[in-house]
Amino acid sequence: MKPSLLLACLLLATASSATVRTVSNAPSQPAQYNDLQTAINAASTGDTLYVLGTGTAYPAVTIDKQLTVIGSGYAPPAPAQPTTVPTLYLYPNSGGTRIIGLSISSYLYLYSSNITVERCNLYYISAQVAGLSNVVFRHNYIYYYGMNNPASALVANNIIHGGGYLQTSNSTSVVITNNLFMGYYWHA
Repeated sequence: MKPSLLLACLLLATASSATVRTVSNAPSQPAQYNDLQTAINAASTGDTLYVLGTGTAYPAVTIDKQLTVIGSGYAPPAPAQPTTVPTLYLYPNSGGTRIIGLSISSYLYLYSSNITVERCNLYYISAQVAGLSNVVFRHNYIYYYGMNNPASALVANNIIHGGGYLQTSNSTSVVITNNLFMGYYWHA
C-alpha cells in the first residue's frame, strides 16, 4: 500500500511542476519576459506561455519542446491587440505543443506530430515532413493550407480564405469537417 501511495505522490508532484510564464514586448505592459524566444528557451517541457498582444510583432520563433503558447486571439475585441509572430517553427521535439490565439503573419512550419493549433490567424501553414500524425487545426482563420500525406489530421471549424492543398493518398485518418472555404482554389 505504501509504495503505491508514494508513486501517486511522485506522479502528482511531476504533473504539477509546469510553470506559467508571461511575455510582453511593450515596456508599458511589463511581464516576466520581453522577448518571446528568450521565454521559450527558458521554459521547460510542459510550461505555458501567455503572450500579450501589443500591436508590435514579436520576432520569428522556434519551439523545440512541448509547450502551450497562448496569445490574445486572432481578432481580439478593441482595445486589445493581436499577438503577432511573423514565423513559427515547430521542430521535431515540439510534439504535444498547443498554439492558441496567435496571429502568424508569414509561415507556420510543422516538423512534428501531435500539434494542436486553435483560434489563430494563419497566413501559410507548411508541413515540412510527410506522415505527420495527430495534427489538429480548429477554429482558425487560415489564408493558405498545405500538407502532404499526414497520417492523421483534423481540420475543423476553420475559415480558409486563400486556398491550399491537402494530399491524403497515403493517409489513414484525415478528417476535414465544418470548414468554410472562401478561396479561389482548393485541392484535396
